[in-house]
Amino acid sequence: MSPDSLTIAIRSGQIMTLRLDELILGDLVLGFDEKTQEPAFSKLILWVETDFRGSIKYTLLELEDGTKLMVKGDQLIIVRGPDIHIPQPDLIIPGVVEDDDVTVMGDDVTTVGEGTTKSGSATPLPDYDSGDDEPPDYDAISTAGSVAPSVAPSVAPSRRSRAQSRSSRAQSRSSRAQSRRSRAQSIAGTVLSAAGTLASAAGTALSTDNVSQTSEAPLLPPKPPDIIIPQPDIVLTSSNFVMTKTLQPGDILYKRNVGYIELKEISPVTQKGFCRPITTSGTILINNVAVSCYHNLKEKTITEDKVFSAQQQGRVGYAPLVFFRKFFKGNVAHLNPMDEPEEPHCYGVLFNKIFRVKK
Repeated sequence: MSPDSLTIAIRSGQIMTLRLDELILGDLVLGFDEKTQEPAFSKLILWVETDFRGSIKYTLLELEDGTKLMVKGDQLIIVRGPDIHIPQPDLIIPGVVEDDDVTVMGDDVTTVGEGTTKSGSATPLPDYDSGDDEPPDYDAISTAGSVAPSVAPSVAPSRRSRAQSRSSRAQSRSSRAQSRRSRAQSIAGTVLSAAGTLASAAGTALSTDNVSQTSEAPLLPPKPPDIIIPQPDIVLTSSNFVMTKTLQPGDILYKRNVGYIELKEISPVTQKGFCRPITTSGTILINNVAVSCYHNLKEKTITEDKVFSAQQQGRVGYAPLVFFRKFFKGNVAHLNPMDEPEEPHCYGVLFNKIFRVKK
C-alpha cells in the first residue's frame, strides 16, 4: 500500500485521520467486518514489510465517485459477491367464521310433520262437540194423549197442539245445529288442507337444503378459505477477496458511508514508498475503501462444496501472531519515511512460504 494513503484510527481515545506511515503499533485502525458488512475498528499488530525509498509499481483504482486508491497487484481487495437468498415461508392466515354468520337450528326452526308446527308442538284442531245440540226426545210428549186417556176431551187437544209446537221448535233447533256442524266440518277441512300444503312446501325446502330437522344441530356456513401472503426472501450481501490484478472495470468495491460502488478505471502507476500493515481483523480502510491486509493469496478448493478463501488463509496463518500480540508489542513501533528499507518480518516470510501463490 502507498504510505501516503489515508486511514482512520483511534489513538489515546481520539479519532483521527492519519497517513499509513503515521500509524503506531497498538492503534485501533478502521477496517471492515465481513459478517455485518460494516466498518469496524481493530488493532494494528505488525508491519510485515516497509520500503520508503524504492520505486514501487502500483495499480491505480478509480471509483465512479472519483475516489482513487493505489495498491500493489498482489494485494487482496474486497469486492461484492453474489447475493445470498434465504427463502421465507408464506404467511397463512386461517379463515375465520364470524359469529353473526352462524345460524343455530333450535326453537326458531319450524319442524314440519304430521300434526306439528313451530318447535314440533302438536297443533290441536278445533273439536266441535255436537252432543250439546241434540234435541231432547219429545216422543213421550207427542204420545201424551195415550198416556192420559182419563183427561177430559176438552183439555187433550190443547195439550197435543202445544206438544206439536214444541216438537216443531225442537226440529228447527236440530236443523240449525246440523247446519253449524256442516260449517264446522267445512272449516276443519280447509284448515287441514292448508296444513298439508305447508307441510309439503316445508318438506321440499328442507330436502333441497339438506338440513337436518333435529332441533339441536347447528347450521354452519362454509369456512372461508385461508389467506396466503407470500413473504419475500431475506437477501444477504456477501463479499469476496480477490487480488487487485484480477479486477475489471465494473467490479463492485466497498466504500465507507457509500456502500458498494462501481470501479470505473484501472491504470498502472509507479510511486516511491511501500508498506504492509497487519491488523487483528485482517482488513483496513484505505481512502475509505475496504482492503485486505494480506497479499498474494488465492482461493483453494478443499471439497466440492467447501473452499478455503484467500482471506481465511491469511487469518489462519496470522492467528498465532494475533494471539501473541495481545501480550507483547512488536518492533517498528513507528515508521519514519526517512528510515532505511526494513527487511520483511520473519513471520511474514514464513507465512509467504506456506500460503503464498507460487509464481
